[in-house]
Amino acid sequence: MVLCQDTGYVLLDEPLSNLDIKHAVAMMRLMRRTADELGETVVLVLHDINVAACYSDHVVAMRDGVVVHQGAPGAIMTAEVMRDVYDIDVAVHRIDGRPIGVYYTQASRARQTPRPRPTGHTAATCGFPPVAGPARFHMLKTGRATAHRPDRRSG
Repeated sequence: MVLCQDTGYVLLDEPLSNLDIKHAVAMMRLMRRTADELGETVVLVLHDINVAACYSDHVVAMRDGVVVHQGAPGAIMTAEVMRDVYDIDVAVHRIDGRPIGVYYTQASRARQTPRPRPTGHTAATCGFPPVAGPARFHMLKTGRATAHRPDRRSG
């Protein structure tokens, strides 16, 4: 339906939620084809940096509802940026020319001073983990970046 309307934009909030790997890959390939073949600008909110890095032209990393980094996947996928966004050490490797963050095997250490929880947000509107807030990644076909602002209503 969205593609039939030819709006120029496709906006999806966590489209991979609850999908297994096979279906998540199929969904991302479809979104990539939508951008490449139909010329649609696709904006996705994702929590998986590796998926964002593999399929995106532009990544916007947010923390606590604020854009903290944005740029090409290769510019965002660095150990320094990952530490700033996630508060853990992430080893970034290149696999088939794509940056991939490895954090499952890392002996990660949290920052000594935890960040305060943002005011005006609830765990439901911030996402998880509720204490630190999520990092959100937007996939954009073009260089136009749009910031995602969590709903500031309580509830």
